[in-house]
Amino acid sequence: MENAQNELDRLWQELKRQKLQKQDYIVHARSLSVARDADHNRWQLGFDLEGGKQNFNITEHTHGQISQKTKIPKRHYDRLRDNYPELFQAEVNGIMNNPDIDEVDRKHLVRTLDGKARAFLSNSYRVVDNYDILVQAMTIFDRMNKENHMDIKIDRGDLTETRLYIKATSETLIGEVFGRLDKKVGDPVRGGIVISNSEVGAGAVRVMPFMTNLACMNGMVRDVGIHRVHIGRKHKEVGEIDWSEQTRMLEDQTLMSQIQDMITSTFTPEIFSQWLEDLNRKAIQEIPKPQLAVNNVVRNFNIKDENVEALTAQFMREGPTRWGLANAVTFVAQHQEDYEHQIEMEKIGGQIMEVPMKVLQQEEEKSS
Repeated sequence: MENAQNELDRLWQELKRQKLQKQDYIVHARSLSVARDADHNRWQLGFDLEGGKQNFNITEHTHGQISQKTKIPKRHYDRLRDNYPELFQAEVNGIMNNPDIDEVDRKHLVRTLDGKARAFLSNSYRVVDNYDILVQAMTIFDRMNKENHMDIKIDRGDLTETRLYIKATSETLIGEVFGRLDKKVGDPVRGGIVISNSEVGAGAVRVMPFMTNLACMNGMVRDVGIHRVHIGRKHKEVGEIDWSEQTRMLEDQTLMSQIQDMITSTFTPEIFSQWLEDLNRKAIQEIPKPQLAVNNVVRNFNIKDENVEALTAQFMREGPTRWGLANAVTFVAQHQEDYEHQIEMEKIGGQIMEVPMKVLQQEEEKSS
């Protein structure tokens, strides 16, 4: 518990630092250019401001967004960038500086932090700060703890290059899932939510039901949560955006009220009970062809090859039921170094409990 609190404190401080340090700019396309730095090691995005030209190192995520905005297919974009830098620079700058492009596509929001261009977005992108999401979540949790005696605790908070994740569970959301053929008792589970947000255009604000299997501490995400997309008013003036507290407060008031409703409606005993009932209807379903099920999961959910052996072995230990297969996936999820991949595999665990059984046992068609 102490480690979890220490991690949360570090996350809090880092989000506060980022909120103070990050800068956003509305930039006209004709002032944009990509070029390599003086050491030819990194690609930079440059644009003109009143104080002169600014250059920022381009993150991988931003490269993907530049590829989308310029309509250069990503594989072609990457091949040029890695192997033909002069052609890459000429093609990207030529498209961005093209005077024939409609005026509506000429202004972009560039989000920067620590000398990096971390996002290249539409000038109507609705900025939702990770720091504000964390503050809002903790405020709601405190209120629900006091008013509804929910005993909500943040189990984990993670910040990746593209997303914030907050996992919280409640000691009041407890149940059992009966999904093992050789056991008369169920696996104890605890319910909660996962909140995610992206400041850089990698996803909406999302609130999703979450469950921890207390027998093994695997996590499962039900990817049917409530979400709010980042769409706001267009910023017409070129230059640095002054996010004054008054402006932010007025813009955030409605959104934060909606997020409060999202959290409150998702984090309720009724939602948890409904999910638990649905799981127990399906958990004990036997999978007669385990290897076929693993092959179908790997193919249908794009699980990486390096995870297949561990997934198969764990499924054999868990037992040939739908619950056993889902737990095998969430077990492998816990061993992912990349937290984004862990969350995605926890979602796959939840999806396995939702899909028709024929998806798991469908024979692959053989080509004649």
